[in-house]
Amino acid sequence: MAFETNEQVLEKILSLEKPICPYCGTEMGLWEVPPINFSDGLGWGVPYLYLCFNYNCPLYEGGWDNLRENYTQNASHRCICYPGTTQFECMPVFSPIGAQGQIIDDQALTTAEMLKERPNAGFQC
Repeated sequence: MAFETNEQVLEKILSLEKPICPYCGTEMGLWEVPPINFSDGLGWGVPYLYLCFNYNCPLYEGGWDNLRENYTQNASHRCICYPGTTQFECMPVFSPIGAQGQIIDDQALTTAEMLKERPNAGFQC
């Protein structure tokens, strides 16, 4: 059995075409799943997901009223998609900045690459 590191999985995912949110038609962004899962503790079973970060998405906009009226929760939903699939689901967010900390964009990738190179720079004479 072969295991893949998170970096190997990320490389594969970055080569895929980003999915389009079925609720608003916006290209979804790549998101790193946090190391600590919520709810039942099982998590999503993947290290990365695609999320719709469109604040005008009908699912996100309507989620605030839906969850408040039906479940007395101050939360909303964001559409998620499993990489390499067409499986779309909803993920709860509890504030407008919910899930913003793990977005993987060009800036995050550049920063990660710079951090990988830092230890090597310390050994150069």
